Amino acid sequence: MLQLQSLGDLTVVVDGVAVPSLTNSKAAALWLYVALTGGACSRALLCRMFWGELDEAASRANLRFVLTRLRQELPAYVQADRTTVRVPADAGWNLDLFALDAPLSAVGESIPTLLALRIENFLGGLRLRKAPDFEDWLSLQRETLGGKYLGRLDEAATALRAAGDHRGEAEVLRRCLSIAPWSEPHHQALIRSYIDMGQPASAIAQYEACAKALRRELDAAPDADTLALYESALHADSAVDAAPAACMTAVGTSGAQTLPVRRVTLDETLPWVGRSEEQARIVSLLSSAEARVVTLVGPGGIGKTHLALAVGALLSAHFADGACFVDLSDLAPQTGAECAALVAHRVAAALGIALPAGRERESLLEVLAPGRQLLILDNFEQVADARDLVATLARHATGLRILVTSRHQLGLATEWIVRLCGLPFPDTERWTPELRSAPAPSLFCELARRQQPGFDADADGVHVLRICRAVEGYPLGLVLAARWLATLSCRDVADRLCAGAHVLGEAPATLPENPRHSDMASVFDHSWRLLEPAEQQVLSALCMCRGGFTPDSALAFCGGTLTILAGLTAKSLLQPARHGRLDVHPLLRDFGERKLLHSGANGAVRDAHARHFLALLQAGHQRFEAHADTVALDALRAEQGNLRVVFDHLVSSGAIDALARLLPGLCALYRMQGWFDELAGLLQRALAMQGLPSACASSWQLWLSDVFFQLGRHAECRAAALECLARQGDIDMEQGSPNRHMLREFARTLNGRWWRHGNLDADAEVLVSRAHNRLAQVYFFEGDRPRFVASSLRSINIVRAGSRPEHLASGALVLSYTPFKSEAARYAARAERCLDQAGMAEQAWTHEQLCLYRLAGGDLDAARGHGQTGADIFWRLRQYRNWGECTALMSYANDFAGRLETARTHMLTLCEEGRRVREAASELWGLLALCTMDLRVAASTPHVDLHTIDRLAARVVDPNTQLLRHGVLAWWFARTGRKAEALSSIDTFCRVFDRATMTSIYALNGFTGCAMALVVVAHHETGDRRALVAAGEGLIGRALRFARLLPAARPRVRYLQALWWMASGRRTRGERRLARVLNDLPADIDRAGFSAGLHLPREGSK
Repeated sequence: MLQLQSLGDLTVVVDGVAVPSLTNSKAAALWLYVALTGGACSRALLCRMFWGELDEAASRANLRFVLTRLRQELPAYVQADRTTVRVPADAGWNLDLFALDAPLSAVGESIPTLLALRIENFLGGLRLRKAPDFEDWLSLQRETLGGKYLGRLDEAATALRAAGDHRGEAEVLRRCLSIAPWSEPHHQALIRSYIDMGQPASAIAQYEACAKALRRELDAAPDADTLALYESALHADSAVDAAPAACMTAVGTSGAQTLPVRRVTLDETLPWVGRSEEQARIVSLLSSAEARVVTLVGPGGIGKTHLALAVGALLSAHFADGACFVDLSDLAPQTGAECAALVAHRVAAALGIALPAGRERESLLEVLAPGRQLLILDNFEQVADARDLVATLARHATGLRILVTSRHQLGLATEWIVRLCGLPFPDTERWTPELRSAPAPSLFCELARRQQPGFDADADGVHVLRICRAVEGYPLGLVLAARWLATLSCRDVADRLCAGAHVLGEAPATLPENPRHSDMASVFDHSWRLLEPAEQQVLSALCMCRGGFTPDSALAFCGGTLTILAGLTAKSLLQPARHGRLDVHPLLRDFGERKLLHSGANGAVRDAHARHFLALLQAGHQRFEAHADTVALDALRAEQGNLRVVFDHLVSSGAIDALARLLPGLCALYRMQGWFDELAGLLQRALAMQGLPSACASSWQLWLSDVFFQLGRHAECRAAALECLARQGDIDMEQGSPNRHMLREFARTLNGRWWRHGNLDADAEVLVSRAHNRLAQVYFFEGDRPRFVASSLRSINIVRAGSRPEHLASGALVLSYTPFKSEAARYAARAERCLDQAGMAEQAWTHEQLCLYRLAGGDLDAARGHGQTGADIFWRLRQYRNWGECTALMSYANDFAGRLETARTHMLTLCEEGRRVREAASELWGLLALCTMDLRVAASTPHVDLHTIDRLAARVVDPNTQLLRHGVLAWWFARTGRKAEALSSIDTFCRVFDRATMTSIYALNGFTGCAMALVVVAHHETGDRRALVAAGEGLIGRALRFARLLPAARPRVRYLQALWWMASGRRTRGERRLARVLNDLPADIDRAGFSAGLHLPREGSK
């Protein structure tokens, strides 16, 4: 059964298993479009719909690629012939939108499902490029669905009103207004519903909301019917003597004759920011007949008191006897029966009455029962044992509504919980003036202006965001951070907060009136004293976690129970996180760790934490390596923060054996996410430990070398690889100069003798071989040919007797750059024979190496096959950088074969999927290759997003990628008439090439761009051409030197040389070379595609 979720992210589930590769993809959108049309869609229609900005050939190639992908992922749910695409009539599939057509039952069981639909988010997570027709269709669908959804909601509201369920009717009408806030009939119906429920205050507030919405959306005023309903609400409100909206039924007589009417006022010393939604929810609850006790729960300093005062100020006028605020913060924590008596006396004092001793509960109830009043009990955690008093008052005083603020729940069956968390803050690192209105930045900026009247939010916006993110929108954290602006700059405060919350543990010169909120340490200490010893032990242990934890993990290493975890959550010290995890707020975490450090159990707890998460990592890594278990991988990703804590503990405690078990899985996890900078730091810290065994140090040095290579830091890569070899007793490759004697010696080893390195065991041989192989790659990029050959030969000599396919394939690749081509072919054949016995990751690496080998040798069909297989495996393993490399290689293989449209499809995939999975290298490779293709086949000036190219290139320092970038820019500048910039890009290209004279196949398109730029410039140059001819000869000379090593590049380079000859005045010679190149092309290369876009400019073109 195929199931699709279209409200939000477009997700596909087949037989209960998600297909992540189709999430928010163009392939899934195309399938859904075909399915919703209900019939067969022509290929031409789909091309216009999804690739309308491309030419016909390109759009059809893209469609073929998408259909191939759908046949692979959904073979039973798609049918396509040469002209049409359809969904089989007998295919069973379901869409979440179908709930919109479900019939409404008489009692409304289906209405909650209807309310849960978010029609306005139809395909909200989908972002398709170059598909304007599809965007128009999607807008029309959303409008149609919105109208249909409103019609269904109207039916539900009518049914609920007929059944007398005014509360349910109001909920449905509020949902209607969330979609169409300008709909006055829905506003009228909701006002009428509030009046029928006996909530005139809510009806009045709804009229005001209606007037604002109409003025904002339509620049209109409410009509006469709406005004009549408003007058009815005013009359009803007056008829019950301004009774609170919470009291719908007349109960007892007013207590106003006994008690003076009291009002609550908002504390104006603090800004009122960002709590409107919570305030509206509390008002709504207190306006219902069911919610007599509402508990506002949150940690200290989260803003409970301020919000309670705001609610009291809003509702004071709507209660006949007003609202009474009772501050319990100055009471010492109390327990037992006297606790209730103490609270009763404190309430009586706030009311201005006295209670007889021994009958406090009964006397207070006699006073409050007849009245209609809002009672606010602030800081109730001090007197938690008085909860029975609250329950008694709520049960017998039917006109009383109680709002409690507390750090933990009361535990009453009748209480309604409203949890407070930090203020919302933007999830971005880039400041814009619009962000000043976001709740957390708005509060901080207002507080900052009190410390620095000239505070410029735009100048310090980035640091404001850092502060909000560091405290996670915690209001007291923002208050304390702002107070430090009298001493420190905004940047200094942000730096200190990012390094730890210790600055908030110190009281600045200006203290708040509440000493419990003078700093975060005081807040935490107060909550700490209210805990049982077992809760303190568990909380201090959990504070060392980072990124949250699962309940199972908490129970495994801290010795707690589910009851304790539930209690800490109820007391707002643990907060629910995503996917069923729990977490401690970062501002409380630092202080909890201090308690753990001083408890004497720090070492034992950290050891238990390390043992648990180390076992978790090893088991998950093993499952992922063996079966590509993505569930195990996601679980490990969620624990990255805890694994980093384990690493820090093992390094600081010198636990080398445990660290040796941790690093393989941790390095694999970091590599899969492209966190190479962070991984380099971890490995350097591990290598700085004292007493490392030689085997560990050698392995870690080699891993560090691999990481530096990925970062393009070749000097450090070389140093790490040489250090690895030195620890293994290998010859220092920096000494001496390899020469022809080495090649002759190697040739003799190929005839039967091979050199074996001392007494190395099998594992050490693999290590030394990989180190030499990495050195060879560095020397390759640095243009040091003698050392490249020497390191390559040593690597191959050592591994010749082995059978690991990725080593054999790597040997074949490096040998292809030496005179030993036949030996390289034998290594490649051996690698292919060993593939069946390899694991998935090993297979993927082997296919990538073999793809490069076959591509360099000109075997384009074999290169495409290896590249496709490697890309598929890397995608399943979520190693997106390597997936991007394989996909780029496939696009080059198709480009060299003249299959431009297929190559373009691969390039588009690289751009779109690279952007979606946030893999900068893949996105850049696709963008550059796509730009090169567009420059060759586009009829008009191509679209080159220079800003995006520069942004991505700053993160991808591979020399070959930089060569391609400069080639693209040169051609683009030349095509747009910017001669000076084109020649500058060509000069930069040559200088980069000279620093890395032995470049890979990736650089061919860079040469193409530069050569064609020179052709265009030469065509339009009318002055002195000597400098231009010198530049062209230099470039072509480099290209010919480049092509000697790479057979696949030779036809293209010779073709470019012929074009250059023709552009520089040697037309006859160039024409003969062109004819010979085309005549010598292999039969499997499309000649039209090979030469597309590679020609002299037309006369008069510009």
